[in-house]
Amino acid sequence: MKLKACLKEALNDDIDDFKAYIKEKRSMLKVLKLTNMNKATYFVEIASRWSHEGEKSVHMEHEGTLKNAVKKAEKEFMEINHRKDIQADYHVKLSLGENGEAYAVPEEYYKAYKHVYKDEPEKKPKKR
Repeated sequence: MKLKACLKEALNDDIDDFKAYIKEKRSMLKVLKLTNMNKATYFVEIASRWSHEGEKSVHMEHEGTLKNAVKKAEKEFMEINHRKDIQADYHVKLSLGENGEAYAVPEEYYKAYKHVYKDEPEKKPKKR
């Protein structure tokens, strides 16, 4: 096969792949339009930063709110690792299909629900 023909075939294959990708995203968009975000299925992974020391990560599926999904995963993480804090990376996805299709939830939407460990109680500013 000549170079030009080879490149043409590769580009056509890329176009076919992109068409399939766009079809999949359109299908996910249809599911999203019908999704009740308070009864959605979320996949939460809390990946321990101490796994090299034997600490376990958590992978959880939760049907309900985003807040409850994060809280449930954190509770399990702290229980299995016997911790009161969480030193880990979060990955949250929303189920958007029957075949396991999921879409990443931007951190700005779940970070408000993340556990924050504080060494000491927050000090209130003095009144003047």
